[in-house]
Amino acid sequence: MQKGVRHDICARFFATCPTIASTMARLPRYVIPGQPQHIIQRGNNRQAIFGTDADYCFFRGALVEAATRQGWAIHAYVWMTNHIHVLATPDSGHAISQGL
Repeated sequence: MQKGVRHDICARFFATCPTIASTMARLPRYVIPGQPQHIIQRGNNRQAIFGTDADYCFFRGALVEAATRQGWAIHAYVWMTNHIHVLATPDSGHAISQGL
């Protein structure tokens, strides 16, 4: 097989079958303790996850509690109505997955 042919075949396959591509499981997060991680969480079908200011406050408290309990430092975060971004550094390889 020529270099790049496999990629082309896969790209054409997934372009014709978008439902398969969108339902495939993601690969596990590769975590190195002590290295910052960019965490993204979205609502189902990109629906809103925050409706009021109270939702943001509750989520912030839950996130800080989980980070403290599991041992990861939060450096920055951005919250939109339908998703969040968090920059955090875990102390262990499973800290982020256990916290979320």
